[in-house]
Amino acid sequence: MKKLRARCVLPVPDPAGWPADPRRWFLAAIGERGPLDIFFFDFGEDFLFAFFEDAVTCLGVFDVLPSEWSVSDGYAVFRFHRRLLRDLAELLSGCGLRPFRVSFKDTPVTIPGSARRIPFFRNVVDIAAGQDRRQQQRHSEQRRRVK
Repeated sequence: MKKLRARCVLPVPDPAGWPADPRRWFLAAIGERGPLDIFFFDFGEDFLFAFFEDAVTCLGVFDVLPSEWSVSDGYAVFRFHRRLLRDLAELLSGCGLRPFRVSFKDTPVTIPGSARRIPFFRNVVDIAAGQDRRQQQRHSEQRRRVK
């Protein structure tokens, strides 16, 4: 019988101990969510972020590097370069999840319990839906060329 090994040895804080103020901020920022939704936060920097259970989901799906993982504020954070967003979204969609990008701009605020200052206004984009539209457009263009 083959021995099973854990893929990841990065720490994951117990969700029961996640700080309440950042958790409330996170839930207010994403609004309603379904059980298969996953959110990536875009603060206009070179890197995007997944927080809390979304970060833990990424840890289970991707080979997350220690440099991309943080638990220093008491909850899980996955940080990755923005050029990887499309590939990560495709992998998550292939697993049956619905990835969204939450973009922030305008007035900076601070995530409670964290030193990170972020803008307050948000815009939520369904990444998978955008990819589906692009694929449909490409398919339509290819069919027109064939005719």
